[in-house]
Amino acid sequence: MLNGYMILTVLVSAMGGLLFGYDVGVISGVLIMDSFNETFRFGSETERGFTVSILLIGALVGSLGVFYFADRFGRRRSCMGGSIVFIAGGLMQTFADSLPLLTAGRFISGLSVGVLSMAVPLYLSEVSPKEYRGMMVAMQQLAITVGILLAFCVNYGTERIDGDASWRIPFGVQNVFAIFMAAGMVFLPSSPRWLMSRGRVDQAMCALRRLRNSSGIMVQQELDEIQDSIRLEREIGDGSWKEVAVNGMWRRVLLGVCLQMFQQLTGINAIMYYSPKILSNAGFSSHSVTLLVTAGAGVVNVLMTLPGMYLVDRVGRRVLLLLGAGIMAVAMAILGIMIAIYAPAFEAPAVPWVCLVMLYLFIVGFAPSWGPIGWIYPSEIYPLRIRAKAMSLTTASNWLFNAIVALAVPPSLAAAPWGPMIAFAALLVLMAIWVYFTLPETKGKSLEEVDALFGQDGFSSPYEAKLGFPKGGH
Repeated sequence: MLNGYMILTVLVSAMGGLLFGYDVGVISGVLIMDSFNETFRFGSETERGFTVSILLIGALVGSLGVFYFADRFGRRRSCMGGSIVFIAGGLMQTFADSLPLLTAGRFISGLSVGVLSMAVPLYLSEVSPKEYRGMMVAMQQLAITVGILLAFCVNYGTERIDGDASWRIPFGVQNVFAIFMAAGMVFLPSSPRWLMSRGRVDQAMCALRRLRNSSGIMVQQELDEIQDSIRLEREIGDGSWKEVAVNGMWRRVLLGVCLQMFQQLTGINAIMYYSPKILSNAGFSSHSVTLLVTAGAGVVNVLMTLPGMYLVDRVGRRVLLLLGAGIMAVAMAILGIMIAIYAPAFEAPAVPWVCLVMLYLFIVGFAPSWGPIGWIYPSEIYPLRIRAKAMSLTTASNWLFNAIVALAVPPSLAAAPWGPMIAFAALLVLMAIWVYFTLPETKGKSLEEVDALFGQDGFSSPYEAKLGFPKGGH
């Protein structure tokens, strides 16, 4: 059973997801505020897109560099440092009076978000009991959705305020959450697995007892399993960068990289960054109405993440990914077709509302599936000795394609308002095929058991397992 201290550990560390989600959601609303545009005077849609994507570029850099700090100083301290850096970037955005200062602030916040997006799921996966690991890591995704919703609500609440306060308040609110996380991480334990890897056995035992609220035989067995796994891993390899690419390990890394890449290519952040513009293309003309229905998308995102947290450790990762891809493909295809046929006149009054339903249906498909599992799966498929390095690579792929989507969508919407939706629908069909043939199920297994599932020489895909092929190839 989960205890109060374990729950507190998850809630505080998952605040990193809230910071990420809030920064994603806040920019979509302030971009359409008159005072914001009067202050920064964007010269083109590309410049506007760069203002969004510079945070993602910073996140890409942060996610690539955090492996060193996560291995050298620990997962907990990496989370703490990331939240402190976020405060600096948040303050720069709040008080920016020029585009270069705003851009610099978003880049620094991006560095922090990149660090947290790798370090938080890594930390959560290593402190959670195996029976609840999926749910615990999924708390980051729930926090992301809550952050997005809060940003949408704050944007809606300040949109009518005269002057710069309409956009400075939304930027300023995020600093409160960052301060709370930085302070809260001080009272949390280090990862027992990281402590064991550093030879600090007594501290690892103490941390594990606090997390499990027990000093019984089950805790000793878990500690022995971790210790045996670390001993075996050191016999196999030294955890260097070279090891990421040899002995079939590259296959696991490729799985994680592709899963995080595909999470972005579902089109979720095209919806989250540019939903006001998409809804405007779908026939909603009022800024206030657009912001309100965008906030509705945030509510759907939060509510539909909850069943995903419950189901991920019950029905498994694969079923949710396949079901989610199917729902999203249908929703995107219908949304694109409706805009292609009826825009820009929208003579049928029901059409904008049908488009809104499809946008919400897309989120219904994403929130319990590709949202949380995109973070859960990479956090559990790598051995401890290379886990931080491999997760840096997989998280970097998420931010790389996040930035590509953010840069590509504005000019694509300007050229053909229906085009991105049809493209995302086609990609979602390909993703479902990829999941079916390549991703083995990991639910209910400890991190050490997952490592054994994949084996030293690679992994058996579900398709290979059905045909009786051995691990590592044919």
